This record gives sequence, C-alpha cells and structure tokens, in this order.
Amino acid sequence: MQKYLITDGKQYIRKESNSRRYVLCGSPIMADEFTYKQAENVIKNCLSQNLKKRFYIEGMSDFVKIVPQEVEELMTSSKENKRFSFDESILDKLEDITEGVIAIGLPDIKRLLSYKGDLEKAISFYDQAKSDFDHWEMNHAPPAHIRTKVYGLKHDWENKRARIKEKYEFLKVLIEATQEDYSFSKLQTELQRAKYVPYKPNTYVYEMLNDLLK
Repeated sequence: MQKYLITDGKQYIRKESNSRRYVLCGSPIMADEFTYKQAENVIKNCLSQNLKKRFYIEGMSDFVKIVPQEVEELMTSSKENKRFSFDESILDKLEDITEGVIAIGLPDIKRLLSYKGDLEKAISFYDQAKSDFDHWEMNHAPPAHIRTKVYGLKHDWENKRARIKEKYEFLKVLIEATQEDYSFSKLQTELQRAKYVPYKPNTYVYEMLNDLLK
C-alpha cells in the first residue's frame, strides 16, 4: 500500500516525540509516513490554519499531489441538508473504470521474461541490420532510383527497430512492477516515462533537411 508525506514542497510534517504536536522538518527522510486517511486527518485537524493553506499530501511512489480542499471542491453532492443530490453519471464512470481495470490481464513473470528474451534477440538483429544499411550506403554510390529504394527499406526497418525498443522499455517496467509490487498509479507513471519523446535536433542540419521538403 502506498504511503504519503505531508509537504509544501520544501518542508515536511512529522509528529514530535512523546507529544501529540506535529512539527516541521526539512527532509523527507525525517518526515512521518502516513496512509492517505491519516494524512488527511492531520491536515484537517492537527495543523494551524496557515499550514493548512500551504501543505498538501504527496504520494511517495507516484509523487501525485493531493490537496484535500480541492478534493472537496470536486465533490458533486449537495451540501444542503434540505435536498440531497449528486451527479449520478459518477456511477457509470466508476463502472467503466472498474470493468477496464478488471479486463487488464498482465502475463505472469515467466511469460514476461520470455517476451524480454524475444525482444532482446529482435533488438540485436535490427541493430546489426542498421549497421549493414549504414555501411552499404557508405561503400556504394547507386543511381537515384536505387537510393530511393534503399532509403525506403531503411526507413521501414528503423521504424520497426524504434517500436521494438520502446516496447522493450515498457516490458522492463512491467517486469519491475511485478517484482517490486508497484501501485497502479506508479505503474502508470513509469510506463508514461518509458514512452519515446520526440527527437530534439542537435544541429542546424535537421532543419536544413526539412527545408529540402519545401
């Protein structure tokens, strides 16, 4: 189960020894770890009004920031006692979410490791193939129509290689999540981090090549 810290981004909350008072400290290592309900209770009932405005709850695994006041503002239930109402579409949303989570079927660790072996062989092959393309281009000066065919083949193979390498990063996350018992939110965060990001050019050459397309 994920634990939480209470912080304002710079300072943290811990309980003073032999006391019911909660005090500030400058390091997450010295701070107390809470369940979400414990952290919510501390903010609501144990901090001064000034600290309540500054401090929030942060997940130790996924670093998600949770402000209790913002959660209350998102609630759709009427606060009036005379007539209770709430947004019933929440029920449909929760049903969809639940069915989606239940439908997720992660392979066991044995199967994941077998996938890992397959992808490692594929990466090795496509790395060698890329080297073959590069050296063939360096050692030959074919006519334009052959260069066009070679470029098309190389482009397709490099796209396959890039896709395999990205999925290999996903697979490493899934294996580690299984072995380390990740929370669902941490698994989502790590998979998002494993996605390839758009290439950032190192020199003017990239833009120069783009200009050729105009």
